[in-house]
Amino acid sequence: MVVRSWHVGDVIRKLREQHRLTATSLAGKAGAHRSVVLALERQGPEIEGITPSQWRALDRVAAVFGLANGAALYKQIPEASDLPAVKSPNAAGAKAGRVLKFTRK
Repeated sequence: MVVRSWHVGDVIRKLREQHRLTATSLAGKAGAHRSVVLALERQGPEIEGITPSQWRALDRVAAVFGLANGAALYKQIPEASDLPAVKSPNAAGAKAGRVLKFTRK
């Protein structure tokens, strides 16, 4: 059984898609550069090693989605026990990179 782990970048991307925003429009609303948003979506910083500039960017992105701060984005990451098990990323009907459903807690 393979379970893909989530990171804060997944949360940002899913929220952006749910709000029908492009990376450019999210960056504009957050007062950040598009490359910052895309970098956060690609991986997102590990909470242990986050820099002050990354916190500021996360805080601005979180505010666009009505969240109190960047830490609230980390609280949106599903727990492994809440995620459905996926046998294979190439399973019938599953798109690569989009095998887990996103639900807010």
